[in-house]
Amino acid sequence: RTHSSASLAPGGGAVRLQWGEGGDVSVFQEEWLLQYAYSRAFQQQRGDERRPVAVAPRGGVPSVSYDDVMRDDAGVLRWLDAVNRAGLCVIRGCPAEEGHVGRIAARIGGIMPTIYGDLWDVRTEAHPINCAYTSHALDLHQDLAYYESPPCVQLLHCVRFDDGIGGGESTFADAIQIAEVLRERDPAAFETLTRVPATFQKIHYDRPDPVHIEYRRPHIEVNHGGDVVNVFWAPAFEGPLEAPEGEVEAYYRAYRLFAGIAEEEGVRIAFRLSPGDLVSFSNRRMLHGRNSFTESSGAVRHLQGCYVSAETFINRLRVLQNKGGDGPKMLSGAQISRCSNGDFS
Repeated sequence: RTHSSASLAPGGGAVRLQWGEGGDVSVFQEEWLLQYAYSRAFQQQRGDERRPVAVAPRGGVPSVSYDDVMRDDAGVLRWLDAVNRAGLCVIRGCPAEEGHVGRIAARIGGIMPTIYGDLWDVRTEAHPINCAYTSHALDLHQDLAYYESPPCVQLLHCVRFDDGIGGGESTFADAIQIAEVLRERDPAAFETLTRVPATFQKIHYDRPDPVHIEYRRPHIEVNHGGDVVNVFWAPAFEGPLEAPEGEVEAYYRAYRLFAGIAEEEGVRIAFRLSPGDLVSFSNRRMLHGRNSFTESSGAVRHLQGCYVSAETFINRLRVLQNKGGDGPKMLSGAQISRCSNGDFS
């Protein structure tokens, strides 16, 4: 439809449109109009606002208190905002009790069920069905990269970490940062990983509920503006490469470069959890792993975890951001950093 008149709304800060003579009236807030402006300058500004900033390895990982998170929505907002902007955040002072990770996840919304159930335990087992259930080192990776939509947020609650455990530090690296470093150093390698599809798979029949999942896609996805909006990296859960012969050498060259950047001192973060700590992080953005560890007699390292979907996490964050002031605002939440979930915004 075409409008018959346009004017500033009373009090300013908004535009009032009259649709035809005697027709409907629409009021558009200035903030909303600026958010959706088509000019290159405003689009660049929105892109800059959504570009995540990596945590410096020696800069300290953001943290919040358990009491604040459980007390009110303001504490939840501080927590989720830290996860969104930095990629990870530690909740300090949680009760070191099994099952509590689920109650903390409920502060975001529902748990995302997976082939591992709602809650799962990470500890050494006599007959492990996953390399995580050993004392071996875990290379940096994302969980469930073979899912069409992998979990967005992972919560890992430290229930026990006895003094008799040597090593076992948690490790992290920002996948978007790695991709950008690769693009700067070797644009051809970056382009290869945006184009050649890797094979992500989980094929395991020797378990109570057999699993056979395969999914092929490139390691890096960019949007229409060239911004990195998705990274997929899970070396232990990658199958045979299916690519034209002429692409194979370039792919593995680019693959080795990406893997090497992830382990660099200025990229990789490592720290030891204490009982009652809960590390929450973007599984879509932050690669995670652990150092190998030794166990003295009777010593236990026990983490319990769960996942939250992108829809649940982003919905909760946007609602909390926009609930204040004079009521809900018509905002898409573009002020949040990219979650590496493929959103082209």
